[in-house]
Amino acid sequence: MSRQFGLTALLVIAINVAACQTTDPPDLPDSDEPGVEVEAEGEGVFLVDDGQRTALSPEEPAGLTVGEGVAVEETGSATVRLAELLTAELLPGSELVLVDLSAADEATTLTLRQSNGILLADFNPGGQSDRELTLETGFATIMTRGASFLVVHEPDTPLEWVVNLGDPEETLQVTAGSQTRPVAGNEARWLAPAQAPGEALEIETRRLQAWYNSTKSGGAKLTLSEVLLAPANLIGAPATLPALPRLGQPFDLMRNEQGAVKLTLDPVGLFGRPAYSLEDCNGDGVEEIAIQSGQLLFNFRPLLARALALDVTVINRAAPGQGALWGANAAGDELDRALVETGSGRSETLSLRGDQPFHTAVLALSDGCFAGFSLTPPSATGPPPKPRAAATVQPEDEVVNILEPARSPSSAAQLEARPAEAGDLAIDGDLADWDELFGSTGWTGFDSITFDRGCDTRYPDSGAGVDLLGQVRFAYDEQNLYVAFRVDDDGLVGYSGAGENFFMGDSPQLSLDMDLQGDYSEAGRNQDDWQVDFLPDEEAPRVALWQLGSLSSRPFEEAQVALTLTPAGYLLEAALPWQSFGASPQAGERLGVAANVNDNDTPGTNGQECIISTAPERQWDAPTTWGTLLLIPTP
Repeated sequence: MSRQFGLTALLVIAINVAACQTTDPPDLPDSDEPGVEVEAEGEGVFLVDDGQRTALSPEEPAGLTVGEGVAVEETGSATVRLAELLTAELLPGSELVLVDLSAADEATTLTLRQSNGILLADFNPGGQSDRELTLETGFATIMTRGASFLVVHEPDTPLEWVVNLGDPEETLQVTAGSQTRPVAGNEARWLAPAQAPGEALEIETRRLQAWYNSTKSGGAKLTLSEVLLAPANLIGAPATLPALPRLGQPFDLMRNEQGAVKLTLDPVGLFGRPAYSLEDCNGDGVEEIAIQSGQLLFNFRPLLARALALDVTVINRAAPGQGALWGANAAGDELDRALVETGSGRSETLSLRGDQPFHTAVLALSDGCFAGFSLTPPSATGPPPKPRAAATVQPEDEVVNILEPARSPSSAAQLEARPAEAGDLAIDGDLADWDELFGSTGWTGFDSITFDRGCDTRYPDSGAGVDLLGQVRFAYDEQNLYVAFRVDDDGLVGYSGAGENFFMGDSPQLSLDMDLQGDYSEAGRNQDDWQVDFLPDEEAPRVALWQLGSLSSRPFEEAQVALTLTPAGYLLEAALPWQSFGASPQAGERLGVAANVNDNDTPGTNGQECIISTAPERQWDAPTTWGTLLLIPTP
């Protein structure tokens, strides 16, 4: 059950002005006159004094004295100033009270109390080294000697965000949960009750500015968490563990660009001393974590993603009802709970769904086995996702498959290509330049099966916890479409035949419609529909170009491609010249697209056993089953 929270944050701003200084300080107010000025922007702004509200006219700024405050309702905004030293903007839903303003020989202290809302502050724009600001929110203390920053209290959740909008050298120090961490320029951290500050997250200025403007005008439909963090997409299974982790020692089962979930075997347990072991609980040759009167603790806070849906696969060895999974929000309040309902010897996927991101979860078993977990992303259309088993537990001699069948009904993913300048992206198999250009965001994960003639086949003796997962992101400039694939595959079996049939082996693939507007409703393929196949050969990666209208192919020699093998699979990036497609699309246009990955887990053969795609209903010869790719305009 979710709880509603009334967030109240105390903002204490202490501005230290040294007695001896070599530069002239900004003009500070006389101690016997109001020094804080409030200016309304639009209607819905009120001065608050002893609980009484007086509307503040946009034409008449007002001084704020100790004990008074300013409230911004669902319309309008307000600006609070202290001479030239501090400018703070309050957006709809915010309330600020001046608690104290005092001047001493060496310091001026301004104390404010904010309830909910959003504060955008610019402190010490002149960059004088003897100025220091201390800001205490409900969950943290923030210190800086000069920065432009944003403090956001998310509605109906026990969560705050601190975003540094300044230059890299303008660092904020954030202290929470007895730990101090920096927030450098262009970074953000979340804050929660009694917790250390969250992981540093690089922000996309363009998206943040658009969100702020929309919020200020009352049109925002997303929270800041939804803007900064993608939905979590991660699968982990204990089959990857070389040995049983120590009790009380955090460990992870799977890591990707979003980070890793930290799991812990609880040393306290349920009723006395718990017992844990690695066992093949169902005779399929794969070890699970056997739990007796114990608990497995999940910590999602290290992720750079929102854990919206948790699916946990268990094998029960007790009576029904002798186990449970529950998840909690940032304040530790329970959001959802699922009971073990199967009988002894049966497997089950326990699923949690919440209206807030999960920060922690607990799996408690009287006698059972943990087979794996999935942080399941929403479907392409946004509804709550279907349960995704981390492992399909089968009888002995049957394979384990963790892929998800295509969701139906469903629409394909809507993808974005980010603008780049010529030379920004070197096609060398190293994706660091992608991260430098766009940050760690922009990846689209996909695992929907669109072709199955052996998806349950596993690469022999791989021991990997993941059979096949794909991620993709795009960029573009005037000359090229750029694509980067990140593929997890339990064993690489590339095409070894002649010709361009690279799809008859492990390979990424693109389906492209270069005239989406012109033939939007035409189901059949024609001369502007293309298929690009990549051969992930470590020594000599190659590209093939198929013209789907004529079903002709040729080596795509003018394309650039590079490959890097990883412990989990491979990275592949490519530059595809627009000219080769007979197209020169402009910023703001949409193309038809489906990003796909072919899989073959039978060494020594050329075969197409399985395909996963960003378009859950994708058919290779039906462009209306593909998705769209938006060429985002340059900010």
